[in-house]
Amino acid sequence: MIASLACTTRGEIYEDNISRSFLIAVDESKEQTLKIIRYQNEVSAGMIDPQEQKKTSQFIQNCIRLLKPYEVINPYANKIQLPESAHKIRRLNELYQSFVKQITLLNQYQRKQDKQGRLITETADLQTACEILFESIVLKVDELDGSLRQFFETLKGHLIKKGKAENNSHCDTQFTQREIRQTLNISKAQSKRFFNHLQSMEYITAKYSGNQRKVCYKVDYWDNYAKVRAQIKDDLMNQIAGL
Repeated sequence: MIASLACTTRGEIYEDNISRSFLIAVDESKEQTLKIIRYQNEVSAGMIDPQEQKKTSQFIQNCIRLLKPYEVINPYANKIQLPESAHKIRRLNELYQSFVKQITLLNQYQRKQDKQGRLITETADLQTACEILFESIVLKVDELDGSLRQFFETLKGHLIKKGKAENNSHCDTQFTQREIRQTLNISKAQSKRFFNHLQSMEYITAKYSGNQRKVCYKVDYWDNYAKVRAQIKDDLMNQIAGL
């Protein structure tokens, strides 16, 4: 078995490879940043025991060595329907079924076998697969890639607060690249890339403001990303509960 990991900020260039892979997005939230900084500080302060980390790593490796090769059958394979709006649903479904089999293999000492010695998937494996793969499934449905989606959601949150502060509708709130760079603490290059992508996908529009020829932007498409996520999660979990 061969496994590989690829990172990119320009996923559209590798679209064909993306459809064959599990997508994940780096958590760039403030909360995650604070967790990373806290861990780095604890390492520097000698509060993290490297030997304990090594023991944990070796324990996981030994657990994997105990696994035996089995063929897996999933009697619920035709009972779970992934979102039809997902990008290249055929490949996503194949990835999902493969992941369910891997989870069954990891739980092989707790799984029953049929007369042919094949491991039988249980509903708990389906639920674990959905929970682990949920973010990847959502990314397959969303037309914005992970980092762009995080930026757009943060941008919308900022505009909602700004609209309330100015007693205006957030739908009509205008903003500049400099304002967003300084508010979200991102570089000029990163900001420009995000703005260009959102413009090309018609999520935001630009116009000149006043005599200074200053470029201002406005969100044209206020999608309800939280609602979409909730619908996908509820649909998958309800299907599993129905089994």
